[in-house]
Amino acid sequence: MSVWVLRVTSNGSPAKGWPASGVRVASDCPWASYPALARLGHGVALAWIEARDQIARVQLAAFDSEGRPVKRWPANGITLSSSGQYGDAVELAGDGRGGAFAAWTEMQGRLSDLHVAHAPEDGSKWRARTVVTQAVPVDANILDRHPEIVADGRGGAITVWTDERNQERKTAKDLQDVFAQRITSSGRDAPT
Repeated sequence: MSVWVLRVTSNGSPAKGWPASGVRVASDCPWASYPALARLGHGVALAWIEARDQIARVQLAAFDSEGRPVKRWPANGITLSSSGQYGDAVELAGDGRGGAFAAWTEMQGRLSDLHVAHAPEDGSKWRARTVVTQAVPVDANILDRHPEIVADGRGGAITVWTDERNQERKTAKDLQDVFAQRITSSGRDAPT
């Protein structure tokens, strides 16, 4: 499997200068899934989960409007996580300043951990952190319950997810709650 990106015009044809088959983002690997896109100024960020050498990784790459890797970003993108734990999904949001936020889950037994990372415009000094541990259901991508992330308009982001930390409740409908957290571009929690 591999990951590809293609810019198309409003009529569905490839944009000028783009190959009809798109641009290969990642080389072949045994498993690649959950690609996500976010706008970055004059380009796009692309994240996905892949497995190489039996290790799961969350990858992030950036391309300009012509389909070339963004200058100053590592040529092969950024490995946000190589914990080896498979995730349910990865989501992206541009930070409004040319960088991107990513949110993803990693399975840890019955429940998953939720992680968030921020990569600035140049792809350097990216920061990843765990938002919550052992709380997100491992089937969180079913019925679109996976983590979501959006820009907050101030260079940060807000992530939202379902969580089972209150499962001592008695009825099934009360087993999952919705939580949100605002995160600054420096990776700190902020009031939502």
